[in-house]
Amino acid sequence: MKTAILCLCTLLTVCASFTANAGPDWQIIEKARAQARQHATQVCDASGASTTSAAPLQKERTVQLVH
Repeated sequence: MKTAILCLCTLLTVCASFTANAGPDWQIIEKARAQARQHATQVCDASGASTTSAAPLQKERTVQLVH
């Protein structure tokens, strides 16, 4: 009986911790990156920067987000 209870507890523990071991949620990460790019573009547009000067700034911010 103890063995059955131990196996059941082990199975429940493994199932409960699966999401922690599954790895990062790439869909959420990509959504956050897209929102950050959109925010950076809006900030550049709101400050009156031209599109030629906004492009290097946006690329720089993208590089910072990746690291």
